[in-house]
Amino acid sequence: MQIDHRGELIVKTPLRSQLKLIEAFIEAKSSWIKKHQLRQPQRIHPVLPRFDEDTHIWFLGRRYELSLYKDKTVKTYFDGQRLHLHAVSESAFEKKVTQWYKEQTQKQVTHCLEAFKERLHTQPKSVDYRRYKRRWGSCDRANNIMFNSLLSMHPPHHIAYVVAHELAHLKEKHHGAAFWEEGRRIYEPFVQYHKDML
Repeated sequence: MQIDHRGELIVKTPLRSQLKLIEAFIEAKSSWIKKHQLRQPQRIHPVLPRFDEDTHIWFLGRRYELSLYKDKTVKTYFDGQRLHLHAVSESAFEKKVTQWYKEQTQKQVTHCLEAFKERLHTQPKSVDYRRYKRRWGSCDRANNIMFNSLLSMHPPHHIAYVVAHELAHLKEKHHGAAFWEEGRRIYEPFVQYHKDML
């Protein structure tokens, strides 16, 4: 049993399970379900909106209105209240919003890298961006850092945490005590915001 990123309940059972038993199990776990559904909207997952259903996006930790215009004018702009997307098809909408998020994420990450650069013992070999389904960043053994291009869905302090997390891996590759100390040295509220990103 799990709550997905939209707050919907997913129950997986053996193929021949009796419906009455499943319903009884769900009823017995109703308080757990409600508790986790209430918490779920606060969590931000690296998932693009479904353009046929969703009317909002996450940007810097806040929900904003999403307006779609199906026409030949291909442009994207954010007016502070809503993101406006003009494109000819759903796949074009996805491409445009992905590009917009990548540009916003680059701005936020660049700002954090500048803020943290004096605290680093070593610099990353490269910094790049790509879409991940389940993680916000990675650092390989050669010190190449990759950030999820959708990271700008998060508030700035969570973005700073993810940047500090990957920078801490430049010195400490494993999540031992030295890693957490390095993370705190780079970004003081490191441990606090780690819990928010689980």
